[in-house]
Amino acid sequence: MTTWTVPAIVVRIVDGDTLILDLDLGWGIHRPLERCRLARCNAPEMSTPEGVAARDYVVGLLPLGTPVTFVSKKVDNYGRPLGEVEWSGGNLTDLLLSSGHAVPMNY
Repeated sequence: MTTWTVPAIVVRIVDGDTLILDLDLGWGIHRPLERCRLARCNAPEMSTPEGVAARDYVVGLLPLGTPVTFVSKKVDNYGRPLGEVEWSGGNLTDLLLSSGHAVPMNY
């Protein structure tokens, strides 16, 4: 299975497990507003207080403009890149799971 590891910039936090990233695919090719889904976790919906707390937790970790690395092996059922977000602060999925802001999922 192919793994894509690309540098990215955080553009917006949609909810606890979805981010809008500017993906740098190399050779001058960018995906500037790509909706990316975190692998291995599911955060509560934004219509709940827990969902708002999960989003706010991510916003506190990854201010807009933060450089990250996005590691993906596939897209999800909605065509979104599905993967891991890593940066100097750690792995976002791992942090969401360990903080209780998300539950494990098999994707």
